[in-house]
Amino acid sequence: MTNNAERLTLKEKLDLVKSRARIMGFRRHDLEDAVQEVMLSVLEFVYDPEQPNGGTETTALITVIDRKLVSLKRVERRHSKIAQWATDELAAKCQGFEDGPFVEDDSALNRLTSEEVASIIATMDDDMQQVCRLLMDGQTENAIAEQLGMGWQRVARLVTLIRERLEAAGFTAADAE
Repeated sequence: MTNNAERLTLKEKLDLVKSRARIMGFRRHDLEDAVQEVMLSVLEFVYDPEQPNGGTETTALITVIDRKLVSLKRVERRHSKIAQWATDELAAKCQGFEDGPFVEDDSALNRLTSEEVASIIATMDDDMQQVCRLLMDGQTENAIAEQLGMGWQRVARLVTLIRERLEAAGFTAADAE
């Protein structure tokens, strides 16, 4: 495609992302979302041909793309496991009941709505909001620290502060499920 001295065009980068996503098993309906996510990382990537490793821009980009796609697949697997668990739990609770079990569930009345959680997050400073968003994307504390250029101790402290704020507002582990 190119040698060390040449630079990839935006079209070539986009084609590379699409081909790597197809290789990693992204289906047509997920491909567009994956490409959008990965292209942000690709556009932030700056290739330095003076690096002593001797890799081409294409090789370096493939590494960036593959890492992001693996991360997206990991998040997708987590979400599908949670959805399957919830489906299994619901099926087990409703087994034998055509319209579902007749149980008064007061816990739902005490749960925070997504709007309430969003308003709590809106009151947080920028660093806490960024950490919160990345946590919701399935990132680890170490990955967040690296991505935001913070120390892992600072990220861990921000996570603790976020948890404390949500718990003070009545957010529980049941709400997270």
